[in-house]
Amino acid sequence: MEVVPRLREAYVVRGSWDFLRADFREWVDLVLPFLREPGVDPAPRVASSDQTDAVARMGLLDASMRLVVGDPDVDASSIRIPIVVEGRTVGWVAM
Repeated sequence: MEVVPRLREAYVVRGSWDFLRADFREWVDLVLPFLREPGVDPAPRVASSDQTDAVARMGLLDASMRLVVGDPDVDASSIRIPIVVEGRTVGWVAM
């Protein structure tokens, strides 16, 4: 999942998930970074990259499995991919 390395790097730089709790646009930028590319129409890329509506069903859980941002229906029982920093799970991408 391409978003995991981006989230890992953002966590390393910021030191927590607080920046995402406060700014939903930042979440969108991390999940769909091509939306920020100047001069690029993102519509075809969104349509072709997300035919299953996966982005809308994706959320970020912190290390304690609490929702940080994204789909409010994700929780500890969701399908999850860990985000690991220096051997420690700091969060989960969940669907």
